[in-house]
Amino acid sequence: MIISDINNEYLTKDRKHLNRLQSRRRSKLIRIDYMNVSPEAKTIIDSQRNRGIDGTASAIINRIVLEWAGEKGLAYEKVR
Repeated sequence: MIISDINNEYLTKDRKHLNRLQSRRRSKLIRIDYMNVSPEAKTIIDSQRNRGIDGTASAIINRIVLEWAGEKGLAYEKVR
């Protein structure tokens, strides 16, 4: 499959096809709202949610992990 074919898959108006693609994509992702977290952790995560791009579950978890790593003095290398 070439890139133009992949892009064309998402340009279709076929709802069943789009639902299959979304289901395949979601099956590879771990969603924080499905994880077994403590009520305290959920409260902290939920308090960070907003409608902007920085309010997504991924952005929230990234901020929490990076702040925690900084406080612990853990080194990490940025991926390009």
